[in-house]
Amino acid sequence: MSTLRAVIFDTDRVLLDSAALYAAAWKSAFDGCLDTWASAGGRQSPFDAEREYRGLVGGKPRHDGALAFLTARRIALPEGAPDDPPGCGTVWAVATRKEHAFMETLRTCPVEPFDDVRPALSRLTNRTVRCSAISASLHARPILESAGLAGPFDALADGADADRLCLTGKPDPALFLEAADRLGIAPPARPSSKQDVALTSAWS
Repeated sequence: MSTLRAVIFDTDRVLLDSAALYAAAWKSAFDGCLDTWASAGGRQSPFDAEREYRGLVGGKPRHDGALAFLTARRIALPEGAPDDPPGCGTVWAVATRKEHAFMETLRTCPVEPFDDVRPALSRLTNRTVRCSAISASLHARPILESAGLAGPFDALADGADADRLCLTGKPDPALFLEAADRLGIAPPARPSSKQDVALTSAWS
């Protein structure tokens, strides 16, 4: 029988419920711009923190999420640049607006891991199974620190790595493969991304 050597966990909705924080940040970013956008294209309804979060922005890098929402709402904005300040006039400005809203939310609402996460990580550590976390967020590390989960992980692949290495976001498994490489574990074949499961990916 093979011995389990490594486990890779998706962070959001697997280790902890950070999705509520992201959804609140996106809602703040989008809803605060609705009046500005309405003047050019008619009244816009508020961002749906359940349906639109899951269908359009959840798990995506901030730029891709902003663009997906704007495209779905048929709101045409110039691309802008990654160093655009928070605002409503470019895709990048909206993305930055969301980042600022998220950091403010994280400061005021610490994240709690799911009840079974600490015992599971403790058992894996006791079995000397290497663990990694992945997340499309640029703030995965402070999120894990806020939840008290930074210690158990041997590696982390996050949104900053995706930007630096030009990795495609989920559902493409590029971040999972990067995490596997950092653990020194070669997957047997290119896997499909699996989200919303407790054990995101494991290779023996």
